Amino acid sequence: MLVSLTAPKLCAKKFTGPHHFLGGRFVPPSIVDKFKLHLPPYPGTSMCVRIGKPPQIDISALRQNYISPELLEEQVAADPIDQFRKWFDDALAAGLREPNAMALSTVGKDGKPSSRIVLLKGVDKDGFVWYTNYESQKARELSENPQASLLFYWDGLNRQ
Repeated sequence: MLVSLTAPKLCAKKFTGPHHFLGGRFVPPSIVDKFKLHLPPYPGTSMCVRIGKPPQIDISALRQNYISPELLEEQVAADPIDQFRKWFDDALAAGLREPNAMALSTVGKDGKPSSRIVLLKGVDKDGFVWYTNYESQKARELSENPQASLLFYWDGLNRQ
């Protein structure tokens, strides 16, 4: 980003969004012509202009097609903890970044859901372990409603 050298914050304040700013003592006529600029005067600077338009991103075009083998019920362990351990071991073996990161979703007595990322600290026959402050929102919501949802997203394995 280029910003006015004489009053960068004042110059940049005039524009919103991810724009490029050019300013300072002067804006060369070649730049004015090239970008068909309308130069707004600004006290304390010679000129301060916006160059270009904010990028327009088609969010729907970000979708990826995933090719994964079909997951059949007979391929899955009968015990969900055993199945998790197998998939977690796969995530570790694949070298995925923070495979123990999980989305924990809870619902308080007001019925509003809340999700956050926490780190798995352990798993055994009784379930999953993570640490929390007993004064936190998640602790309060779990005391009000002990039902919760965990989601592990292992992008490199096309699994969740």
